[in-house]
Amino acid sequence: MANHIIQQVRDDLLARITGLATTGANAFLFNQIPQDETKVPFLYLRTMDDQDQRVSLGYPCVEEMLLNFEISVVVYANGDYESAALNIRKEIEVALFGSIAAVTLGGKIVLLTRSGAQIDEDETGGKPTYVIRLQITAQLRHLESLPDSFVY
Repeated sequence: MANHIIQQVRDDLLARITGLATTGANAFLFNQIPQDETKVPFLYLRTMDDQDQRVSLGYPCVEEMLLNFEISVVVYANGDYESAALNIRKEIEVALFGSIAAVTLGGKIVLLTRSGAQIDEDETGGKPTYVIRLQITAQLRHLESLPDSFVY
C-alpha cells in the first residue's frame, strides 16, 4: 500500500525543492531542521492544515482536497541577506511553478498555487537568520475510502 496522499505530496514537494542551485541538498522536513550553522542557507518544508469536500455521490465518494504547506527559506542575517533570500525564493518558484510541472507532482495531477508569504527573523547555530515562509497549496482529488489514492 502506498503512503497517505498527504505524505506522498509532501515527499514529492521536498524532492522538487531539493537540489536548487543555492541550497543544494540543504532541504529538510520541519522535524529535521538543522541547528548546524554549516547548513545555512537551507529550506524546510512543513505540512500545515488540509480541507476536504465531497464532489461526487455514491460509493466510492470522490473528495477534493486542499493541502497547505509552508516552505521556509533560511539565510544568515548579514550582508544583503534579503536579496539572498529572495533569490532562493525565486529558485523555489521556478522549480514549483515554472512549467507544466505546476499541475503535476511526482507524476500525479496536483495543482500547486502560492497563497502568500511571511518574513520572520530567527536564530540558527547562535547566529541571527532571516526567514521567508512561503505558503503553498496543493489541490487534488482522491477516493474518500482510499486515502493513498489519486483520481483525475
